Amino acid sequence: MQRRFLLGSAAAAAAAAAKLILTREENNNAAPLESVKETILSKNGLTPSRAEQTSALSATAPDRPLDLLVIGGGATGSGVALDAATRGLRVGLVERDDFSSGSSSRSTKLLHGGVRYLEKAVFNLDYGQLKLVLHALEERNRVMQNAPHMCRPLPTLTPCYSWFDVVYYWAGLKAYDLVAGTRVLRLSSMAEDAVDAAIKHGNLKPSNACVTSHLPILGAYKWEPSSFTTLAQSCVRMKRTRNGKVIPGTMDASVAKHLSSSYGSMAEQDENLGKRLAHGYPYLEAEVAYCVRNEYCESAIDFIARRTRLAFLDVNAAAQALPRIIQVLATERGWNGERLERERMDAEGFLQTFKTVKMLPS
Repeated sequence: MQRRFLLGSAAAAAAAAAKLILTREENNNAAPLESVKETILSKNGLTPSRAEQTSALSATAPDRPLDLLVIGGGATGSGVALDAATRGLRVGLVERDDFSSGSSSRSTKLLHGGVRYLEKAVFNLDYGQLKLVLHALEERNRVMQNAPHMCRPLPTLTPCYSWFDVVYYWAGLKAYDLVAGTRVLRLSSMAEDAVDAAIKHGNLKPSNACVTSHLPILGAYKWEPSSFTTLAQSCVRMKRTRNGKVIPGTMDASVAKHLSSSYGSMAEQDENLGKRLAHGYPYLEAEVAYCVRNEYCESAIDFIARRTRLAFLDVNAAAQALPRIIQVLATERGWNGERLERERMDAEGFLQTFKTVKMLPS
């Protein structure tokens, strides 16, 4: 599973380390789902600035309150905000630090399919275990539909020590494939349940029912698994040789794959991508500026830990890229020298936490 799911979505736009407000859209005569899609794809669908979000949240008053205030911008909080906002409710979200910076950041990013629960359901005749399997499959299917560019199948290898194991696992996995293909029971997600409860107890008046089951996020529209090949072939980058001559060149395949899987169809909109931030990794300078402008990236730590996973992949590469990342952030945010130094110290201290602790001899 790739690193982010909701950050690019205008319907669930959120502000790092601060506030988010999602306003009620005027209801046209289109179907609710199509109306939401049009809003996301329109020019107004771009994420508003953090200043605009803060101003909108500050403008709330007793005579015009929020319908729902979500505390915490992790996986669950962001999902609740997205669900409620796309139902036409006025939603605010407050986050102390950054999106998914708490317990959500410790996730493996794997979407469990529930194979073990199916085994228990069969041998113990436990309907509750079967419901867990169906729920996991429903949630996984939602992600595959709404963010196909950010997820991919992960092959697994199961050791078999006898011919009985071969038959046993083959039969079990075929049964699992059957359940995964039918999805006979649709169960609500945690976010949907939370919004339903808030609507019931708060006597709220949403303009439409939940639409997140079939709501592709930004970048998912018209994306195909082979999109990276088109991106690599169509994007011409001007390269300077050692003697100063400028020649056209194509995009590296690894960079094209990274941009396609992270930004989907939006990756084709800009060819001025700059250089790589670190040798051996596809992350580009332009991504820093993009994350500042569109994903509420407020610090270098936000970028190396959550907008990309560079700090988790390679601490040394993250340290190498840090000066340039801070430089781009400073340009975008207008930081002074004091803020630059504080940002550098905070980021270096954060990277130190990834260093291996040496055990002292007993």
